Amino acid sequence: MTNCYSWTLIDRISGIAAKYVGKPVVSYPLLSPSSVPPRPLELGIGGFGGQPGIGGGDIYGAGDLLRSISGPTEADKPMIIELAVAAMEELIGMAQMGDPLWLTTLEGGSILNEEEYVRSFPRGIGPKPAGFKCEASRETSVVIMNHVNLVEILMDVNQWSTVFSGIVSRAMTLEVLSTGVAGNYNGALQVMTAELQVPSPLVPTRESYFVRYCKQHADGTWAV
Repeated sequence: MTNCYSWTLIDRISGIAAKYVGKPVVSYPLLSPSSVPPRPLELGIGGFGGQPGIGGGDIYGAGDLLRSISGPTEADKPMIIELAVAAMEELIGMAQMGDPLWLTTLEGGSILNEEEYVRSFPRGIGPKPAGFKCEASRETSVVIMNHVNLVEILMDVNQWSTVFSGIVSRAMTLEVLSTGVAGNYNGALQVMTAELQVPSPLVPTRESYFVRYCKQHADGTWAV
């Protein structure tokens, strides 16, 4: 049953992708209140410096907090799939574009030109709510690892939280909407939550509730 469900979902994702590409602006409704996690309590200094290799959310008393966040409802799942497909298309476009979308800093890095971003990618869930910030970064690096291992690290919540323990204090997968096909993560879709940290007592930890989608593209590249 799991394999049949996975293949059906992959077909659905592919169908949505085919319909989505080239379509006009679409405004998606926000997730229903039942599926949006409550704002977490600030954990203070105790939330920093998570032990490496622990991704289950059992340290510093935050395990119950992460586990209290429920997975998506059945009504939310079609919208989640559609948003994931749209986000993948946007990610590839942003990765390939240069100036004026990405501006070079004095240090040689790249920062996002928000005005150009809105012009280039008008789709999404609507205008940015008051008080929300746009955060984006781009970097290129060579990793001594094949793509299969790298994708597995990003898609396996335990490996991801271990390898990036400096910024991920704990994480867990709430629901797997698709495991992928052909024995790999191509088409895998997961609803996840994570607590992100910065190694400074002046910056509070941040709870994130998100979807992680993996796709192998026709040219052989992978995107997560």
